[in-house]
Amino acid sequence: MFTRRWPNPSTAVRRCTPYRTMNWRVKLVLMNLAVAAALYYRWHLGAPPVSLAIAGVVMFVLVNGLLLLTRSSSASRRR
Repeated sequence: MFTRRWPNPSTAVRRCTPYRTMNWRVKLVLMNLAVAAALYYRWHLGAPPVSLAIAGVVMFVLVNGLLLLTRSSSASRRR
């Protein structure tokens, strides 16, 4: 068994880009696509259209509302 020497923390260089958050528009599109994919999957399995419509309205409103709420609260914290 051999041991690997760890680099000295004072000489270590970080070679990646600084941490940046994902754009809120990209998040919105990805979350809406995830909801649409879930609804399509349930429709493909034979779920009734009325329940899919109700679930779709509720999920789209929740996803978009929560994302916009967190966006506005994080924007007010940055100032």
